[in-house]
Amino acid sequence: MRRASDERGAAHRSPAAIVRAFGRALELRDIEALALLLAPEVRLAIDGGGAAITAGPVSGSGEALPLLLRMLAARPRCTVAEHAVNGGPGLVLRDDGLVVTVIGVDVDRGRASGIWAVTSPAKLAHWNG
Repeated sequence: MRRASDERGAAHRSPAAIVRAFGRALELRDIEALALLLAPEVRLAIDGGGAAITAGPVSGSGEALPLLLRMLAARPRCTVAEHAVNGGPGLVLRDDGLVVTVIGVDVDRGRASGIWAVTSPAKLAHWNG
């Protein structure tokens, strides 16, 4: 299995570099790298608007990681690209060119400390227009 990267020393990297590594780990489904990139106290919310996967908010990497994996399992062929989200570094997941998830990531001390994912087709309509 390909590894996203060795995430030791992540605390000295910029938030954009952490989000980039997080996106790579998501795309590769690299569970070990994802676990290393999540702060122990990470907060995750997934807004599916009632039409897609909705969860949270949950706190802690032990609860967040399985939800991230569940979100990925719903879109096994999705690609991940960096994109500004709400003025900060973020990610866009596409399936056959269609935006299916937009993720904003807060970074603190070299780890993802807050993750807000939107999977609602209605809320993503302007991303696909």
